Amino acid sequence: MAAHIQTKSSVLSARLMAAHIQTMQNILVISNCRLGDALVMIPALRCLKALPARITLASEAAAPGIVAAEDILGDRGLVDCFVKMSTSGGFFDRLLDRLRFFTRMRREKWDLGIVLMPPCPPLTMRLVKRLCTYLRLCGCRKIIAPQGIQTNMQVADMMLDMLSQNNIAPIADGSLPKLAKSTPNLLPNGKKYIVVAPGANMPVNCWALDNYATVLKTITAKYNCTPVYFSGENERTLCERLYEKVPGHTIIGRPLPEVESAMRQCQAYLGNDTGLIHLAAALGLPCIGIYSNRNPRGIWEPYTPQKLIFYPEDCDCAGCLKTQCDKMCINQTTPQKVLSTIDESTFLQ
Repeated sequence: MAAHIQTKSSVLSARLMAAHIQTMQNILVISNCRLGDALVMIPALRCLKALPARITLASEAAAPGIVAAEDILGDRGLVDCFVKMSTSGGFFDRLLDRLRFFTRMRREKWDLGIVLMPPCPPLTMRLVKRLCTYLRLCGCRKIIAPQGIQTNMQVADMMLDMLSQNNIAPIADGSLPKLAKSTPNLLPNGKKYIVVAPGANMPVNCWALDNYATVLKTITAKYNCTPVYFSGENERTLCERLYEKVPGHTIIGRPLPEVESAMRQCQAYLGNDTGLIHLAAALGLPCIGIYSNRNPRGIWEPYTPQKLIFYPEDCDCAGCLKTQCDKMCINQTTPQKVLSTIDESTFLQ
């Protein structure tokens, strides 16, 4: 009898919480927003936008070579307001910036604060607790945050699961809404293009250029497609060296709207584990990803069913989190394996 009463009480409590969530009007989200991080947040942001609420996203200010959250998600209908948190400068500069941030945030009445970050390494619960403190200092009445570090599902699903446990209905849609403002095409029409992203922020995630050249020489001839090399300025040399081996087009150091527009003209993605693979998935492109063992397998794969992801087979170091590695396990994936798997798929046909 007591168990029955307790069950009914739990159900009633869940229903009341769900009803309370549906009335929230002002939500503050705090997150790390580099390109890949921002793009895997899209399903969670869609969940929050389904509520009758105004969404404010607080994230670090953009550093040189880093795209800001507003550049990625602005004018998409997913976030209503962007607030920058400075993470640069000396201790007292950062402290002053934090005080300004909290003072500004305290002026608003926040119904809900959310730490919306993939709850997987290298995130730590120590950082989560610090961010929860920030949200409390901002005056958030209720806070949702990761309760532990996970490695058992894709990062977007981790965030959806966290929201679902707090009675926010999951929406598994990772597509990136189009910008209202049109951007001129950077690529000639009438051709079949494949995105190629040979760079990455971490050397451990870079597949050898000779491997890319072998694959591209075969598929460009077999499937009559043209490679388009995408990168930031810091990876220009990689793209230019690969272009010399297999000519195509290069789009280097261009603003994100232009990169997005060009990628929408392409038919597939081939590249490393980097922010561009998540952009390709968000734009609906089939993704061919060459991954190292740096992260636990599966968690940072693109959020799409249309993918071919290759991992090193003869390595037991998954989840090492190294940025550089003498073994370069990623090169255990051979061009021949990639080519045979592409042939079995319909991505380029």
